[in-house]
Amino acid sequence: MMPPRSFQRITLPALLAACALCAQQPAAQPPKPQEKKQPGPEIVAKKKNPAVVSFGLMAGGHLRDFLNTGNSAGQANDTSGHLLIGPTLQVHWSRFSIELDALYRGYGTRSSGNILGVSFENRSNGRTWEFPLLAKRRFYPEANVKPVFGAGVALRYLGQSSTLSASNDPGNANTNTERSYVFGIPLAAGIEFQSGRFRFTPEFRYTLWAADNSLFPVRSQGIFDSNNNQFQLLLGFTF
Repeated sequence: MMPPRSFQRITLPALLAACALCAQQPAAQPPKPQEKKQPGPEIVAKKKNPAVVSFGLMAGGHLRDFLNTGNSAGQANDTSGHLLIGPTLQVHWSRFSIELDALYRGYGTRSSGNILGVSFENRSNGRTWEFPLLAKRRFYPEANVKPVFGAGVALRYLGQSSTLSASNDPGNANTNTERSYVFGIPLAAGIEFQSGRFRFTPEFRYTLWAADNSLFPVRSQGIFDSNNNQFQLLLGFTF
């Protein structure tokens, strides 16, 4: 059965208008996948440099005698060795480090003098241990060659066995053993060469020690005191 003509006249224009409206509307775009947001520099956590502990050996020599020998009241000869050697323990951060050394040195003196008409002669042999504790600052920490400066405190132990003889009693020599502890302030300047975990550090070190005249036979006069100013050249090797 065919629909009436009036219905066809009304329906056909409506269908054409609906098709025109559909053609004007843009086609639906498929959803884009969400891009992952990259973290900005302000929220990226900085990588911390862990502390590195290294062990090794420190060796070098003194640039000055242990004793003040230029005293008019007597004459002293310093027979101490000039070689310093001992272990070192170091803790390193990016720019800073803490260093503890234990440096051994052979010690000896031969002294003579005259007080109130009595001549005396003293011979001593022993050992010294120096324990400097330094805080150091390194520059250009990422480079293989770094300038290094440091300062700290130090303790020196000195033990000796001495034999004293006097002209008024030549057959009765007096032998005794003594110990001394002296504090000092070390200052250091050097260069650190690093290759992997290995470090080589040539260094110049100056130490200002407290007065030490407790180990010599003539204490009232204060002669034969140890030098307060000590200069050393050291080479450190750690891994």
